Amino acid sequence: MKHLLTIGCSFSALYYHPKPQWSYTYLLKEHLGFDKLINLATGGIGPDACFRLLSNYLENPVVGKPDFIFIQYPSALRCEVYLDTSVVKDSIRESNWHIISRTAFREGKDLLRDYEKGKRWTNPNWTDETFELSEKDFEDISLITQEVRPFDDPRNTGLHICPETTFRIFPSVSEEALTTVGRHSHGFDPDVYFKILSDPRQASVNYAKYLGLIESLCEMHNIDYAYIDTDYSFIDAGVELDEKVYDVFGKPNNSFSIMEKLLNNDWGNEDSFKGKYKYSKEGIHDDILNYCNSLFTGKNFIRGHSIGALSPTHVDTYPDVHPGKESHRLFAEKIAGVLK
Repeated sequence: MKHLLTIGCSFSALYYHPKPQWSYTYLLKEHLGFDKLINLATGGIGPDACFRLLSNYLENPVVGKPDFIFIQYPSALRCEVYLDTSVVKDSIRESNWHIISRTAFREGKDLLRDYEKGKRWTNPNWTDETFELSEKDFEDISLITQEVRPFDDPRNTGLHICPETTFRIFPSVSEEALTTVGRHSHGFDPDVYFKILSDPRQASVNYAKYLGLIESLCEMHNIDYAYIDTDYSFIDAGVELDEKVYDVFGKPNNSFSIMEKLLNNDWGNEDSFKGKYKYSKEGIHDDILNYCNSLFTGKNFIRGHSIGALSPTHVDTYPDVHPGKESHRLFAEKIAGVLK
């Protein structure tokens, strides 16, 4: 039995689709001829969490060692910090549960229950179409990650729980969540993290470091792998998307891909990173870029493709603004063509 393992952020998560078979991760399994899909994608994660979850699973492959790993490598503008358990237990309300979590792996026999409830937790993609799902829809999906809610909940049972409690930091984290954690004695100053992440030098080093660790992890376990850059966009590809996509996201003028900056040996201009962050080019030298490039090999990197928002194959959008069914189909076909 051949297993395909996929990992990434919400762009790779199954529960963002009305049917799990619409995800590119499932379509990739089909195109490449694998028997089972192990999907470890978790919404909101960054490069560090991608490495952490993959390492946790490979140390304890509860449904078997994968034969191939496909990594949707997350945005460099995200990171996670580790918190005292009391911060989560005492301070975080249910409305913010998805930002702070312990992460867990759940086996296939429970996926139908989790999938149906998961859609209702986040209410992401309800459309005019409705689907009656059964256990048969999950017979070739072995495992997915779930987040352990930071309060007593029966949906936390039956999980292979990873030990870490983390707080995910990314540009869209709510101010309320940051304030809640920040006022706790074991909290942190979010401004420090945002300042580090918004500096392309620091973001690049963090991005490249964890990418190198992921490459080494796959090779240590003797598992073939490939990965893409989530932030590769229509700007990098030099294409125009449907105006409806721009209506939802706006139309940025610059790439915010760290990988493209590394590969092109160019920091871009100060309006990079979605136009939100400013920095001075003073003191920024190519030796930093060279150092970052020395941290990973890039030999299994697939350039020119992404499943992220505003990516070249982003042609339709779900109500929660994630790329839709057709976008996932196109991306899966492109990647399968490369991997074959």
